[in-house]
Amino acid sequence: ISIPVSEVPRKRAVSADLCRSFLTFEIPPECKGARKAQFGQDIAKLSFCLAAINTVDLYKLRKADLKNGLIGYCRSKTSSRRKDGAYIEMRVTSMAGELIEKYRAQKGDVLLSFSERFSNAQSFVAYVDAGIKKLCEIMGMKKDDYLTFYTFRHTWATIARNECGASLSEVGFAMNHLQSDGVTRGYIKPDFTPAWELNENVNSFVFGDAASDVSHTTDALPKDDGFVLRPQTLIRAAAFFQGKCLANFEDIGYSNIEEVTKALVAQFPADIPDRSMVQFKIVNCDNGKVYVYEHQKGKGF
Repeated sequence: ISIPVSEVPRKRAVSADLCRSFLTFEIPPECKGARKAQFGQDIAKLSFCLAAINTVDLYKLRKADLKNGLIGYCRSKTSSRRKDGAYIEMRVTSMAGELIEKYRAQKGDVLLSFSERFSNAQSFVAYVDAGIKKLCEIMGMKKDDYLTFYTFRHTWATIARNECGASLSEVGFAMNHLQSDGVTRGYIKPDFTPAWELNENVNSFVFGDAASDVSHTTDALPKDDGFVLRPQTLIRAAAFFQGKCLANFEDIGYSNIEEVTKALVAQFPADIPDRSMVQFKIVNCDNGKVYVYEHQKGKGF
């Protein structure tokens, strides 16, 4: 009996440009299915910003899993087959932190509000893919080219390997895949810093430097976390749109964030589409504190 060789599965990764376009696309609020599309985009972006965490693991996150700007969890798919329980810790970037705040649960011990809206993880996963499909439709993509949630896991891995120069083992470690030395890993307390740095490099490559900054507001800290500006403070400020720097400067003389925002916006090109989200980054050069935020054209500027 001759058993035919199975075909190698088609790679589901897309280019960094298409990934960026999808995750930063401004969805017209008046179009049909806008809310579903926005949800699909948000969850795809949140996953991508956390080193391509699975939807099921997002659904199961507890408030206790988020400590000191780190999310620690056991990967559901392989936790029962690994000595270390498939545990990983991922540092929360600023963009991920904003989405966590947007979907933070108001009650119970779950971190995100998905269980308040969906009866189980399977229905959550199905709705995320439906939202991604809806956004593909809104963007005018051909049906054969529609993306899925797993597109972004594959794309994260591909960018990490091909654009950020990570080895296959480094990519696997950051994505919490089963390693050949799994038994040994069960005895060693791992240092997840390389995974954090690789994830931040991938985020920076796709969204720009502002997106890779570490979040300072995801542990239920007040929004004003001590970031203060005075006229004598030396600052570095920059603004990013779809991964490209629109404006930047280093100067003194600013008393608050609004003044810095206006100075950056004054340098923007006129062709930025309405409702576009722009990421802003301010660094206090005196104490090293970083403040990252977003504004929408037509509302915030």
